[in-house]
Amino acid sequence: MTLREALTRYLAEESPKKRGHDREKVRIAEWLRNPVADKRLADVTTTELVEWRRVEERRQGLRGQTISPSTIRNKLAILSAIYQHAASEWAMPELKNPVRGVKLPRNRRGRDVRLTPGQVETLFTEARRPTRARYLPYIAQLAALTAMRQGELLAATWEGWNKGNVIRLDLTKNGDSRSVPLSSVAVAVLKEWWIEEGRPTAGHIFPGVATPSIVRAWMNCVRAVRKRDPRFPHVTFHDLRHVAATELSKKLANVLELSAVTGHRSIQVLKRYYNPDASDLAAKLG
Repeated sequence: MTLREALTRYLAEESPKKRGHDREKVRIAEWLRNPVADKRLADVTTTELVEWRRVEERRQGLRGQTISPSTIRNKLAILSAIYQHAASEWAMPELKNPVRGVKLPRNRRGRDVRLTPGQVETLFTEARRPTRARYLPYIAQLAALTAMRQGELLAATWEGWNKGNVIRLDLTKNGDSRSVPLSSVAVAVLKEWWIEEGRPTAGHIFPGVATPSIVRAWMNCVRAVRKRDPRFPHVTFHDLRHVAATELSKKLANVLELSAVTGHRSIQVLKRYYNPDASDLAAKLG
């Protein structure tokens, strides 16, 4: 079996069973475009993959930035998963996994995202311009107020909210359902969008919106702000989750309560999103 045949079979049979199928499909497509895909599974070497990693580490993405270590790790992870699956499920017990010998790049330090209230308002003012996507200011404000992930915001339904101070998510990135408590400000944002949408009683809160559309609309918004003020920080949509975690931590001193709101299973991961100001911590010490 060639790597191409294995990639294609895995994409058709196994990947659709996973919640991250869309992301896996993109990574598998990239490996299918790689000349190594035409080699037999058993002939792909660790040396080839190490050289691929070195090229990837130097390559620049669409935004002119080098490919992140986590992206490289994820691409190698899907390849490793296919080798393991082939060995156990496709009757290839002697097949060796060449990915195991590849040294994985170290993940970068978490982004230190700090925005003043004025900067946050500047972003949301730009998002509310008539030329922007109609949903953008609402989904962005909810991300910054609740720490909900993009996927969670897109999966959220009107039935899950029911105009209360809690929104129920049936499925999250971690695979569990959870209830997200909402501040009075977050409830007000949701009610405003509910009225804007014609007071629906069922369906997705942001119907017909996809992750690429959110990212593109948000980046256009940030570019417009940075064009007027080049010193303004580069803020990704995902950074709004960092902003929310930091702001929520001022109200929720208990880290377990904070993780329950943000949906983090690991306190170590939560620490990457929580960026407190030293002066705020000093004030708490008295």
